[in-house]
Amino acid sequence: MSRQIEALERAIGLVLFRKSLDGYRLTDEGRGLVPRAEAVESAVQALGATTSSGVEGRVRLATTESIAMHLLTRPLRELQDRFPGLRLELPASSSAVDLLSTEADVALRLVRQQAGNLSVRKLGCLAFAAYRDADGAGERGFISWMSGMADLLSVRWIKKSGEPVVMKASSLSV
Repeated sequence: MSRQIEALERAIGLVLFRKSLDGYRLTDEGRGLVPRAEAVESAVQALGATTSSGVEGRVRLATTESIAMHLLTRPLRELQDRFPGLRLELPASSSAVDLLSTEADVALRLVRQQAGNLSVRKLGCLAFAAYRDADGAGERGFISWMSGMADLLSVRWIKKSGEPVVMKASSLSV
């Protein structure tokens, strides 16, 4: 807890507590923030009470076809069952979306979003592997993806391999 308090003090530029032999004591600045902190706590509790029972409206979740088909089908159905007033839209594409211009509210992508003032979290890892048939017939080249997916690690790997690309697709499901 002391690390979190120190981080908060650094972030707001105030010393809120003084450490003493019998624990921590609020400074004058800390006492001055108590009513504001209590007001924020009340507002958050009220918001939680409202949203837990009344989540509704449109949410645009941008993702790829593969993620939508293989990872989101059941969780999104459960979310819809829990919040029937929620209207989900899934623009499925491997192209980057601009969250700041409201192309989507949330994005699940295979590459990390670089620009903007966004909250980004890694949700997991996906493993990829290249296979070919044992008889050598696979020496014809790779199937890769079109230019809109150039940032994908697998596309960069194929390009770096030097092997010919014999087909390109616009979907990760191919």
